[in-house]
Amino acid sequence: MARAESFENDGSQPRRRLDAKRRRAELIQATIEILAEAGPRDATVRAICARAGVSHGLLRHYFGSHGVLVAAACHRLASDYDTQMSEILDQGEGSARDRLKRLFGLLFSPRWIDDRALGAWVSYWSLVRSNEEVAAVHRDFYARQRLRIAGTLGRLAQEEGLSLDPKGEALAIAALMDGLWLEHCLDPSSFAPEEAIARCEAWLDRLTSAAPAAQA
Repeated sequence: MARAESFENDGSQPRRRLDAKRRRAELIQATIEILAEAGPRDATVRAICARAGVSHGLLRHYFGSHGVLVAAACHRLASDYDTQMSEILDQGEGSARDRLKRLFGLLFSPRWIDDRALGAWVSYWSLVRSNEEVAAVHRDFYARQRLRIAGTLGRLAQEEGLSLDPKGEALAIAALMDGLWLEHCLDPSSFAPEEAIARCEAWLDRLTSAAPAAQA
């Protein structure tokens, strides 16, 4: 009882919760930075702890294992993009076509096409087959991505009176976006971000122009 009262009086319990949240965030950020700069092989416990300025014991205390921390870093990376995608497709204004065009612009915006973004995502993908927690993050993220795009394509079909296969076409456009993104990041001289966006918009235009009218 005395210990509970002392926490209540000096405010240390909320402070400790805040410190724990901050430490977890720092460890996750350190992991993302090392994955982006040097890849999974160099994202060791020693390197992560040195970057975050914490002990090995603190990493184990907050995450249990190195693999869980790496998965948390990959989850953070995917969640950052997913949040922005949701803001555009699920919460944004304008027609479904306009929302999809803004999504193309997001993917090829400076934040997502620099060297650090490429390093982080390639590291994330390389871990999918060796880390089950990362594989689960990957499955969840791409399922939600396709679901959001399919939902927007479904709304586009309703708005424009078209008959589409939203799920199948969502798979196709997601693959096109990923391929263009990866190729541009690997060799920015091959084509400009604006050309990649134009290719995605052209795909959308061809899809809708070839689609039959919806049955009344």
